[in-house]
Amino acid sequence: MYRDLLNFEYIYKFKVILIIIRNF
Repeated sequence: MYRDLLNFEYIYKFKVILIIIRNF
């Protein structure tokens, strides 16, 4: 369960980075 939560956090950060890149 902790591992899934950590994985979700990485996915979330990755999506945020993609959104920031698209804004440029």
